[in-house]
Amino acid sequence: MREVPPVLFFAFGIAFGIASLSCSLPVFVSVASQGFVTGFSNGIISFLAYSIGMGIVITILSILATTARQTVEVFIQFALPYIQKLSAIVMIFAGLYLLWYWLEGPRGLLITGL
Repeated sequence: MREVPPVLFFAFGIAFGIASLSCSLPVFVSVASQGFVTGFSNGIISFLAYSIGMGIVITILSILATTARQTVEVFIQFALPYIQKLSAIVMIFAGLYLLWYWLEGPRGLLITGL
């Protein structure tokens, strides 16, 4: 496996942060503003609690994604011969269905006489 430069991790973090704003910004604003309504120190505590909570969730999801990737790679290596045979069978049935549909289907060539 090749080594990834640290700057790419930073760029991913920036891109992820920007992309996730639409989901997390309303929650963040409501949590932070609710904390600051009851006082400055409560607002700072709410902000820190939200930040730590989101950091833990993102860290856990990143670890799970890495682990799942390795598991999926092992599964795909095991299942690949079967997937190729199954996809060939699906393609054959799709071709037969299209043949039936265009020849004898609801508006097929054999029914309309074209």
